[in-house]
Amino acid sequence: MKKISREAVTIRLEEQYGMLSSAKQVQHLLRDIHSLQSRVLHDDFAACDIFIDLQDAIEQADLTKRQRDALYYVYMCDYTQVETAEKMGIAQQNVRELLKRSTERIADIFYYWTHHDLGYRGGI
Repeated sequence: MKKISREAVTIRLEEQYGMLSSAKQVQHLLRDIHSLQSRVLHDDFAACDIFIDLQDAIEQADLTKRQRDALYYVYMCDYTQVETAEKMGIAQQNVRELLKRSTERIADIFYYWTHHDLGYRGGI
């Protein structure tokens, strides 16, 4: 069995998710949340770091309840935007906007951490 160094895993994760300072990069990470959680459960320390950073960024982004709900249904429960809209009692366009705003706010937190030397080094 081939052994892979922690640095190699970290570099691959950096390449996969980038700086996380754009909403698109945050969306990419959120789409892979189940895979990331699986890696955490298998003691992948680089994945643990990403997961903790993501949780902290979501907390610090000061999202509204609706934004949090939309993130939860779409990324954790794997609902479509239409299903999420039905569950939340709003239009699908509103779900899309909630997701857009929430991922922008999360990306802003990663950007802030990167540019204010707050323990986040700009890659995963």
